[in-house]
Amino acid sequence: MPSDDVAQFLANSPDRLTLLTRLSEASASPGELASQLPVSRRSVQRNLAEFVDRGWAETTGGTYHLTVTGALVADEHAAYVDALNRIEEFAPFFRPLPDRDHAPDPTWLEDATLTVATADDPQAPVHRYVTRVRQFDTERVRMLAPV
Repeated sequence: MPSDDVAQFLANSPDRLTLLTRLSEASASPGELASQLPVSRRSVQRNLAEFVDRGWAETTGGTYHLTVTGALVADEHAAYVDALNRIEEFAPFFRPLPDRDHAPDPTWLEDATLTVATADDPQAPVHRYVTRVRQFDTERVRMLAPV
């Protein structure tokens, strides 16, 4: 199966990530999945059938569980969606950079907080920085500011 087909299949419905994520936690029947998730029973059944056809899930007695392939797809797809969301969240940070070579790896920003200047607080990044520095247990801080 070409990877473009897999990517398109996953991108065409956010329900698929929701179902893969839930099935990666524990096996479940279509009824359980439909009652636990914001997904219609019809969508659950249709997507489970696709997962089985693709070798991502198997069923035993009406209960579905992910195969190893399905678990890997679930993990990688969730990581991909998280990375795209992080890039979108940090777009104000990336936007002024001259090229891709100057951009940090987005995974470095997993636990970062973006603070941007606003019309009401044009010094918001500086205020946040000063607040964070004051939390250090030190008597002196030296810094260079490109201002």
